[in-house]
Amino acid sequence: MAIVYIYGTRLFGSCDYFTVEGQEMYVRTLFHHCNSMPYGPKESYLFLPDGRAIELPEVVGRSVGWAWLRYLAWDSFLILMVVAVIQLVRGHSDVTWPWALLGLSVVCLFAAILLTVYKPKASEKSKQEYLNMVGLVVVQRFLQELAAAEAADHGSPDQEAVQLVEMQDHGH
Repeated sequence: MAIVYIYGTRLFGSCDYFTVEGQEMYVRTLFHHCNSMPYGPKESYLFLPDGRAIELPEVVGRSVGWAWLRYLAWDSFLILMVVAVIQLVRGHSDVTWPWALLGLSVVCLFAAILLTVYKPKASEKSKQEYLNMVGLVVVQRFLQELAAAEAADHGSPDQEAVQLVEMQDHGH
């Protein structure tokens, strides 16, 4: 019997949704994962409407919490469903506990779906902090472009000051 392990890094924990002039922004955290189980948060990003992301100075705890909550909801559904089906297939349909597990797995399924599609909103304080970061990056980008233009005119080296990261967002 072969066992397949999928590991690496992946974005989880979408949270802190807010809109600015009709454009939606949100936070996600890059985790180390094994078989889609997030286990080691690396860094958090603020996703901009144009698909770019700004690396945040620290990991956002709410994003880590949402990642784990969503994972546990889906994992609970799968474990309960598998145990219930195995017991029912083995002929334990005359006792009530496999049926109770089956019912509980359906409840976990609805909770997992709800948690997956729910978009937790950012508090006003968090929103303002994120907007300040976006403003700072815009100013830094302008200064970088200005320095690049001056470097082209004067031959001085260009300095990197802004860290905008192109991230592939595979859903919320």
